[in-house]
Amino acid sequence: MRLQHHGRCPLPPGPTPLPFIGNLFDIPTGRSWLGWLSHAKRYGALTYLRMFDTHIIALNDPQAAVELFEKRSAVFSERPQLVFGGEMCGWKDTLALLNYGAKFRMYRKELHQILGTPIAISKFHRLIETETRRFLVRIVNDYNTVQDNNRNVDENRSILKHIQTSVGAIILRIVYGYTLDPNIEKHGRHDPLIALAERGVGQISMAAQPGAFLVDLLPILRHIPAWFPGAKFQQTAQHFRETVMELVEKPYIFVQNQIATGSADPSYVSELVSKYISVNASGLLTPEQEQLIKWSASSLYTGGADTTTSAIQSFFLAVITHPHVSRRAQAEIDAVCVTENGDGVKVARLPTFRDREKLFYVNALVYEVLRWAPVAPMGIPHVNSEDVEWEGWKIPKGSLVLANIWAYSHDENVYERPAEFRPERFLGTTQSSSTLSSQHENLLDHFSNAGMTPGSFSRHSRDLDPNET
Repeated sequence: MRLQHHGRCPLPPGPTPLPFIGNLFDIPTGRSWLGWLSHAKRYGALTYLRMFDTHIIALNDPQAAVELFEKRSAVFSERPQLVFGGEMCGWKDTLALLNYGAKFRMYRKELHQILGTPIAISKFHRLIETETRRFLVRIVNDYNTVQDNNRNVDENRSILKHIQTSVGAIILRIVYGYTLDPNIEKHGRHDPLIALAERGVGQISMAAQPGAFLVDLLPILRHIPAWFPGAKFQQTAQHFRETVMELVEKPYIFVQNQIATGSADPSYVSELVSKYISVNASGLLTPEQEQLIKWSASSLYTGGADTTTSAIQSFFLAVITHPHVSRRAQAEIDAVCVTENGDGVKVARLPTFRDREKLFYVNALVYEVLRWAPVAPMGIPHVNSEDVEWEGWKIPKGSLVLANIWAYSHDENVYERPAEFRPERFLGTTQSSSTLSSQHENLLDHFSNAGMTPGSFSRHSRDLDPNET
């Protein structure tokens, strides 16, 4: 452990850096959130590391995150400038990488119409319920196929694939009015737009990780030609850039064609196009308006699909590995959704969003899923625009600041036996359980999604699947 001074206050504690490269080998990789949790336990509220000339601060205390990201949001609203993901691959205009400014505010304003509040998302409840039922049908069909043929399900029919397809179908319908053929997977085919979107999400997940590519730490490397030994990242960037352009343009062109033929379904893009055209004297979109529509729409998919898919995956993992939890949740659903008809015959139905207020244990289960396996364990990286002092520690200007959400949600001082999956911790009418739920809601609001971002789709629709499965 070392303490360094940077001006009047010392830098936060952290591992001892090496000359020139700093803490390059101390940066957690793989399941990085576990490494950051280890740092948190050793160094306390703040952890400081340095990679070359880049300062990295992990906020391990939720109060620190509230103080800095919320109360001093004007200082901590910048995003890291990623040479590889932003400039070389072309993702610089996606919301997650935009610095705070006029463009950022406009993106958020328009996106707020769709996912800013539970009321805003409620108009899509029927769509979500329909796609969830289709998801369940695909799962049942695969199970029957396995039983009939005594074989394993292939990769393209795995539960993960079905989750990705269902989440993608919902978001594409909301954003672009694009309807996925519900029978396409039955014939061994895959929707081309879903496939494109999944490829784009996978690539941005790789490209946008701070420090994942050496060129982000040494920007001069971007000038190395693609044929030079060790410059494979140049070819990767070109390949990713082609996907970016296709992902931004192709679904937008689809909507424009639908509008031209009068067959466009209501969607985020069609509503924005109509809104801007109605106020433009020319009756046409300006280049700036087209740019905003294209990139805010693609941001909604890339920001929402991955987080929502991750949350639903974690739900399945939790109920499969904790069968007693599954049984209790099913019993509650049966109590709400199974009734007797006039002949005394029990009739079951699938739950809907209207049933949520009656499903106390299922709601607690969803809270526990998001605590036990946060969809963004280290949040969205921030950069401070000026030197900041907090509790006697110095956070140098331009630091990469991370909210250690995994540490918050596994804090033994807040959550008893945090490694255990126990929905009961959010259940009941006691002050402690209600306070815990409120605190956890704030964690999701302020840190996991950094306020209102595309990832909020996951938060406001967090009962997308569990209530029905």
